[in-house]
Parts: sequence; C-alpha cells; structure tokens
Amino acid sequence: SVAIPDVPSDRRTLDDFRGTPEHAQDNAVIIDFLRQQAAVPVWLIGTSNGSLSAAATAALLKDKGPDGIVLTSSTTQAPVSQAHSVLTAPLGEISLPVLLVHHKQDACNVTPFSAMPELMAALSSAKPVELIAVEGGTNNGKPCHSGHHQFQGIEDSVTKDIADWIKRIQMTKHSVLNNAA
Repeated sequence: SVAIPDVPSDRRTLDDFRGTPEHAQDNAVIIDFLRQQAAVPVWLIGTSNGSLSAAATAALLKDKGPDGIVLTSSTTQAPVSQAHSVLTAPLGEISLPVLLVHHKQDACNVTPFSAMPELMAALSSAKPVELIAVEGGTNNGKPCHSGHHQFQGIEDSVTKDIADWIKRIQMTKHSVLNNAA
C-alpha cells in the first residue's frame, strides 16, 4: 500500500507546518487507515523538505507512529524560506529504524551530503540508523528539483535498495520477536 499525502485542505502550503503536532496527527490518521487496510508495517518516506514531515511525525507520535522512516535527499540547511531543515525535528526522540539515502553529488544548496554525519548523530536513539550513499545517474535541470537530488537515472536501483533495506530490517525485527517468545 502506498499513500502520498498532500497539503491539507485547510492550508495553502506545508510551510511552517511540517514539524508541528497538528501535522503529525494528520499523518497519524493516514497511518491508522493504512494499518486497517492491511496487517503490514507502515513506513514513512520523506524526500527533501518531506524529511521533516516524516521525522517529526515519528518523533511526535512515538509508538503510535510508523514502524520506520526513510529520509532521502534530506534538507539540513534552511537559508531560504522554502527550505525546512529536518534538524529542527526532535530527532533524539526517534527510536525506530531510520534509513538515510543521499546522493554524494546532490548540488542542492540546502541538502549537502556533508551534513549526513551530523544528521546521523542527531538520531541518537534510533535503532538502527544507516546511510545509503548514492552515486551515478544524471544531473539535468535545477539542482534542487531534479538531477542527483531526485536520483534521476538511478530511480529503480535506489528504490530497490530502500525496499531491500526495509525488508531486511523487518525480517530482523520479526526474528528477534520470535526468538524472545
């Protein structure tokens, strides 16, 4: 199952809303709906500014939130009003699995690859936290809306890497639970 939420009908944008408890509650409704549809884990994937939405939701909802999060091309700098840094979320409160996926040559000025160690360190309670550092693909168009920032030309392999990682984490979690019983 896949759900792709958009801006709520009572808002024009997600600006200054992504890290709020109200946004987390909106996402909680979607998470609950997905769990009613199928008895499978629910993971949030946030790309660029969406990383703040996914991370804040996981931190604020705790055990009522997702089973894990994937943050891709995460915004870590906020020098312009359209950028919303994932580092503003209470990242130390996230205790579930977190996968970071970032292109080494992402040229978007608000998503430098060099910020990945700081982001990983901020996720101090998350278990596990891993980074998939991506290379290759094409770099056409605006740096923040295409090219390496969007994994152009390597979308299939990046998607497969993410899916394989989630499956491995879920199998490990399932194995641990079975061995504890």
